[in-house]
Amino acid sequence: MSDPKKILFKMSDLELNGLSGLTVPPAPRFINPYPDSEESRDKKEVEHREHENRMHILRQRAKELESTEWQYRNIGKG
Repeated sequence: MSDPKKILFKMSDLELNGLSGLTVPPAPRFINPYPDSEESRDKKEVEHREHENRMHILRQRAKELESTEWQYRNIGKG
């Protein structure tokens, strides 16, 4: 966590240089003027499918790791 004294020093330093009124603008973001358009729905569906695919792959990998871990734990038992 940042030291509050350093933050105060940086703020006062900005004020001394006459930059206290400046702000950093937010990153530009695409805003669809037609949120219910077919293109927007298609994009959301594709993003959802990609997310589901990634989650499926992660779950599969977790099961593989769990199985491998179980095999290593049980080597020599039996």
